Amino acid sequence: MPDSIDPVRAAALPVAGVTAWQALSSVRPGERVLVHAAAGGVGHLSVQIAARRGASIAATARTGNHAYLRELGVSDPIDYRTTDFTTAVREVDLVVDLIGGDYTDRSLTVLRDTGQVVAAEGPATHPDPRVRRLYVDPTTAALDELAAAVDGGELSVDIAQILPITELAAAHRRSESGRVRGKIVLTADR
Repeated sequence: MPDSIDPVRAAALPVAGVTAWQALSSVRPGERVLVHAAAGGVGHLSVQIAARRGASIAATARTGNHAYLRELGVSDPIDYRTTDFTTAVREVDLVVDLIGGDYTDRSLTVLRDTGQVVAAEGPATHPDPRVRRLYVDPTTAALDELAAAVDGGELSVDIAQILPITELAAAHRRSESGRVRGKIVLTADR
């Protein structure tokens, strides 16, 4: 657990943080990254990790989240409701696809020849070899790196809402709405 944050924020970090960390493991300084669902739980951490690694970042999110995403390091926010991202970005080295469905195939059209789509949603395999399905492997090394980034002020966890575990169904519905900025955390009933 990072020393600099409370247990609730720390609880929101492992799964989402390791997912983002591993999705962006190949990113190098100067590369172009596109993050779908960038204001969400994994998305906001993906943006920060890409920025920490020196990438130029485009991101899909509602306009109301654009200022927030710019603060995290996004240079090119795209409102997916009004702009087709395939017309807004090109020559992307890595797409972090946290949505799946047709976003995966559409993301292929914005890649450089050597680019890759890392898909957190969807089938285990894809006919295009540039699509890699992400399966998270929560290693101690990844968790240690995330904790160090948090303690170093390079990564922060945004908490959208804290609910008791008895509100699990409500938390699930809110999460599925696609309108959550950051993470929803469930706590034990007291």
